[in-house]
Amino acid sequence: KILQVVGVQITGNSTYNGTSYDNISGYSAAITPSSTNSKVLVIFNINAGSNNNGNRILFRISRTGDDNEFVGNASSNRTRATASMAVSSPSDGRAVHITYISNPSSTSQITYQLQAKLQVGGSSFIHFGSDGSDSNNAITGRTAQQIILMEIGS
Repeated sequence: KILQVVGVQITGNSTYNGTSYDNISGYSAAITPSSTNSKVLVIFNINAGSNNNGNRILFRISRTGDDNEFVGNASSNRTRATASMAVSSPSDGRAVHITYISNPSSTSQITYQLQAKLQVGGSSFIHFGSDGSDSNNAITGRTAQQIILMEIGS
């Protein structure tokens, strides 16, 4: 059964331009499980784009004390990630939906944080909450995003 639900709605637009994983400001939520046997259903619904044609973007969810909770296997030079996307045009805006079950085994507060990195940084940016161009026109949307954490117990 669901013991508690934490929801964070994000309506603003933000950017990031790093080529190493870093926390995306405002894209985190915290929950304090009531039992060490509880599981947490983690849901991140985000929208992103890049202003650089062909840019690849990697996403990772970091949990307090564990940056690699829900990532792919390590393999040679490949980067472990929770999700990825490639941008073919600055007008691309993609929905990224991340859903998984976490087993924190804790009754302390746990924070789930979105991290991201770009293939090409510097003057290339990830735009969160809009497409990669973030143009000031009627067809460029500003999108709502959400993080949901649900404690599941027996």
